[in-house]
Amino acid sequence: MNIINCVRCNKLIQQSYSSLCPDCRAATYDHASHVREFVMAHPGLMVEEVARDCQLSLKDMEDMLFSGRLGSAAAMIMFKCQSCHTKVSAQHRKGRFCPECANKIETQVIQLERDAAAQKEKEKAAQPQRKPEKKTPAPKPTPDVAAAAGEHTPDAAQKPAPPEPKSVAGPPEMPAKQESASPASDSYGFKRLKDL
Repeated sequence: MNIINCVRCNKLIQQSYSSLCPDCRAATYDHASHVREFVMAHPGLMVEEVARDCQLSLKDMEDMLFSGRLGSAAAMIMFKCQSCHTKVSAQHRKGRFCPECANKIETQVIQLERDAAAQKEKEKAAQPQRKPEKKTPAPKPTPDVAAAAGEHTPDAAQKPAPPEPKSVAGPPEMPAKQESASPASDSYGFKRLKDL
């Protein structure tokens, strides 16, 4: 069970689909019905004017619009385009822009992406390309060289390999295994794991 604070009144509540306590949720729905009635009576007002006249913050007003609590009344509220500052209805706007400005921005973004891709291709073409090195086969050794290196070639005369020199100091030899009286231990007196 998660406990959170109500985003409006800061009261502790159990987390659910809403981040508001039941009292604030009821108040918000009351505000939404009041705003809906106000917008139906005064269509074409700017969102800032509706928020001011209904005594709501702009953030609360936008939350109501984007959550769909105003229903069809949201289409009657006007916004100001962030680019050209013309009035745009909520149903025709694209984000914070009017459709014309949104299309211009989309076109500019697409053009910038194309320019960036073309620049990348130019840079790639301008870099010197490394040619793959051709592997040349190693020259075949002559019979004398092959015999000196100890290699076997069909042309080389087969000579017996010279004896390897014996080393004077060899590795120490392990002590001989002693037969123990207990078959459950090895030659060093350790018990076998399978018998434990």
